Formats: sequence, structure tokens, C-alpha cells
Amino acid sequence: MLKAIGAPSIDDLFSQIPPEYRLNRGLDVPRQMAESEIVDWFRERSRENGDGHATFLGAGAYYHYRPVIIDSLISRGEFLTAYTPYQAEISQGTLQSIFEFQTMISELTGMEVANASMYDGSTAAAEAVMMAVRLTGRRSVVVARSVHPEYREVLSTYAFHQGMPLALHALLRLTPQVGQLMINANRNLGAYESMGVPVWPDALPDYPGPLAGFLAGLERCETPYLVTVPCDSPNFPADLVARLAAAFDADDETEIAVAATREGDELRGQPVFCMMRTEVLESLARFTQAGERKIDRWTALHKTRLVPFDDAEAFANANTPEELRRLQRHG
Repeated sequence: MLKAIGAPSIDDLFSQIPPEYRLNRGLDVPRQMAESEIVDWFRERSRENGDGHATFLGAGAYYHYRPVIIDSLISRGEFLTAYTPYQAEISQGTLQSIFEFQTMISELTGMEVANASMYDGSTAAAEAVMMAVRLTGRRSVVVARSVHPEYREVLSTYAFHQGMPLALHALLRLTPQVGQLMINANRNLGAYESMGVPVWPDALPDYPGPLAGFLAGLERCETPYLVTVPCDSPNFPADLVARLAAAFDADDETEIAVAATREGDELRGQPVFCMMRTEVLESLARFTQAGERKIDRWTALHKTRLVPFDDAEAFANANTPEELRRLQRHG
């Protein structure tokens, strides 16, 4: 190689590298190891990670059993092929495995067909939801809490452009951030109940506004904190709850944390995007019973912290089809 490139020696080849950056000694590399030694070495290192301990990572990370027959099956010529099934000379294994898998799923589920040609679980879940919506004519779906959070994000992205209710977008976006969910609604309760979460109407008459929804939520909240978001702002931040919660960690006296965005030099609160301690229930009940309806007047009675967010557009709401299309382009 040196002769081909016209370099008299290896030192001449690297002559452009300043001497102070050259290594003029041998590398301190351990002796070569046999394959069996390497396997043993990695097994020992893996045990340092807590071998035998239970894992609570969740989100699909768990110990599982892999049958030993798998190695034999995947090494057979009709299954062992290259990744790309469009290479005709080696695609038979992929086609065979897809056929076998689809047949097995159809037999297990009793369904007429099964699609096994998706790239991954998240897009497969999204396509299944879209198919269900098209075939049933319904505009909402129920998603199990056990579904991977990242799958939920993909579902939310797909659903955003399929004409599904805004409340469903809010649910899909909020579910990975919290433990329990409920909807506050005063009309079309059956439609909201079909989304798979409890639905509670206002406890106050005459639809008095967001504070009535806050009150309904606080009265039924079973956790120390309540988070509120409106259903007509589908692009709210994916880390909304975590950042609001940080306000309570920073100051133990905080009672309410409100999302805020900047307008010029002013920090303006987005009061319907907030987190509050459930202890404020009595205060809100007295406030609304007195006929008060303004959120900022009520929050002013408590230790309230504004939590700044850079993207004001994330809190924009949609009340018309054109506004929704604009949010879809932004999202």
C-alpha cells in the first residue's frame, strides 16, 4: 500500500500529524482471548448490572423466556434470509415467515386476516386503529394503559390527521404523563365515556366555566395532585406534567403551578394548564359558591408559581376547522 501511494515508510505516511499527538509506544492492549474466554468475560460484566434482580423499568423492558428451538428455526434456509424481502433470490424465507405468522395470528384471534408486514409495533398499532375507525365508522378508540408510551405517541400523531375528537388527542398526549385520567364534560357524555375513562359533569349549574371543571376534578381526585388541560389544545407539551411537578419540588409551599409563555418581556400564565394540590378543594368550593368565576382571582389566593415554556404555539387552541388545520401544520 505504501508503494502504491508513494510513501517511503509508515512514518512518512503520518508525517502530517504533529509529533506531540503521535503515540511512540506500544498500545497497552491485553492479550488476545479465545471465544470461550470472551463469552465468560461478558457474562461476568453483565452480572455487575444486578444479575437476578427484578426490573421495574416497564415500557417493554422486562425479562422474558426465549425458547431454545428459536435458534434452530431461524437458521433454516427457508427462514434465514437478508433483511430486504424485495431481493427476489433470497425473499422466499421472509415471505414464508410472514405467511406462517399471519396464519398463526388468524387462528389465535379468530380473525379473517392478519397483517404482518409492518415495520414495527408502533406503526402496526396505528394502522390497526385507523382500520378499526374506517370499518366501524366510530371516531374514538380505547387504548389500554399497558400500551408502550412511545406507541401512544405514534397513535396520537396518526389520529391527529384523521378527524378524531380533540378530546381523544388530549387523552393520548396526557396518558404517558400521568397515572389516572378523567374527563369533565356536560354534553355528549356517552361519546366521552367511549374513550375509556371516567366522565364527570360540573357540580355547579349553568356551565360556569373552567373553575367548575377544576372543582369536579378535585372532588373525585384520588391522588395528591390534580393536573388540568383543555381538550381544544392538542399540541400541549409532552413534558407538561413533569415541568409543572418540578415547581412543587423546588418550593414545598407551592400550591398551584401554572404553565406560562412570554409575550414580549411579560410572562403570561396559561391558567387552564395547571397542577394543584388537592388540599385547595375547600378554597375553590368557597370561591365558586360565592359566585366567583375568574381563575386568576382564585389562584391569586394561593402560593402560585408560573412555569415558563418557550413554545407559546403549543398552548394554542382550535375552535374552527381552519384553526385545527393550522395546529396540525404546527404540530
